[in-house]
Amino acid sequence: KAADFDAVWIHGGHGYLIHQFLSPRTNKRTDQYGGSLENRARFVCQIIQRVRKEVGPDFPIYLRMNGDDRIEGGIDLEMAKQYAQIFEKAGVDALDISCGPFETHQWQFPNMYMPYATLAPLAAEIKKVVKIPVIAVGKLDALHGENVLKEGKADFIMLGRALMADPDLPNKAREGRLDEIRPCLYCGFCQKAREAGTYASCSVNMAMGKELEYKLEPAVKKKKVMVIGGGPAGMEAACTLAERGHDVTLYEKSDKLGGQWAILANFLPEEGRLIKYLSNRMSKLGVKVNLSQPINARMVEQIRPDAVVVATGSSPASLDVPGINGQNVVQANDVLTGKVKTGQKVVVVGGRGLGCDVALFLAEQGKDVSIITRRKVGRDIMHNLKQTLMEFLVKARVHMYDYTVPDSITEKGVNCWYDSGDAKERDNLFFFLPADTVVLAVGVTNDNVLGEEISGIIPETYLIGDCSGKRTVFDAIHDGNEIGQKI
Repeated sequence: KAADFDAVWIHGGHGYLIHQFLSPRTNKRTDQYGGSLENRARFVCQIIQRVRKEVGPDFPIYLRMNGDDRIEGGIDLEMAKQYAQIFEKAGVDALDISCGPFETHQWQFPNMYMPYATLAPLAAEIKKVVKIPVIAVGKLDALHGENVLKEGKADFIMLGRALMADPDLPNKAREGRLDEIRPCLYCGFCQKAREAGTYASCSVNMAMGKELEYKLEPAVKKKKVMVIGGGPAGMEAACTLAERGHDVTLYEKSDKLGGQWAILANFLPEEGRLIKYLSNRMSKLGVKVNLSQPINARMVEQIRPDAVVVATGSSPASLDVPGINGQNVVQANDVLTGKVKTGQKVVVVGGRGLGCDVALFLAEQGKDVSIITRRKVGRDIMHNLKQTLMEFLVKARVHMYDYTVPDSITEKGVNCWYDSGDAKERDNLFFFLPADTVVLAVGVTNDNVLGEEISGIIPETYLIGDCSGKRTVFDAIHDGNEIGQKI
């Protein structure tokens, strides 16, 4: 208050100290601060009352609390409703309803695998039992936040990552420029900075964390630039180049934009907003887009651009095991896009992001799904996403086999080794998994052939995205932006 802030916000959720008193899972005290629900609430009530004494009657105090811990033995919704009434009587002016201690912190930060406004029902239930304002949080953007308010589920909404992706979201929404709002992917890369010990950064907002340094300068010399490939890397490159004044044409061999991200969007339709946003942005910037237009070196030689950006992506990899070319063996990408159908019993080979995605995709259709992977299921997936995937895979009853590799594939399934990595230990670790369909999710092969051919024709040739090596969506979009600034 002395520093001229507008309110005091007390954090009573997410497994921190106050929450540890509130949760019966962590509070095992037998004194006046433990045992009954009222006793567990005593600590935070005393904090509220002391803060009120310091700031006076007219200064707002609001409290973040969990509407549900999503963990056995923790706070559930009915308990949270009782707490809300106690906190109201203690003197808070508003309640901010979140979810999850550390063990289930994927629910603190709802991600791409969860629906928008996934925590709003908690706020709606608590709003029914108190008279003070209730604030909804958790994977909200302009449209979904507006719907929460219109439906009376909360009195206010709170945005976090959506504003990191686009700090101008409120202004764009107010002006009706919804298609210009840069969408948060809820991909978790902003949280990865904590693990890396660096500043927060964002897959879609290049300026995030370096706002004072980031500038787009007009091109010194306007150039005719070809961008080959319409995935996130190619589209971001085209946009950045056009923003700087270059004459840009993008070529995509398929009949739609998006590349690998379009495949993901078949499984998670909300992620298609990135493709729509980049497509709209290209259109407004005057980028010429040619779909169903494969490009070869001869065509580049005929067009004679000043520069070429190659963003041709990658192709699914395969394995060298007997039976790999059988009719019952398909690629995960083809399953996710609906090009192929699977039988009822499925074995997915590969346990990284794509393998987990396709396994969940099939299990949610009622299929009997197993994952086999040579290391651990979920490796290399960011912690928040991995927690969600593992929770959902277990709920969908997907069988997961770590340290398991295929020996051979037959018409009836997969012969497997439970492999510690030492061939000498394989002798008695052989088993068979029955399957109608075997789905391969074993990585990708970088498609850089065209880039190598073109570099001998056009000296100013750049490879970005998957064709330049294994890339995440963060890497791909940042590649596109960096090349767009360089040319």
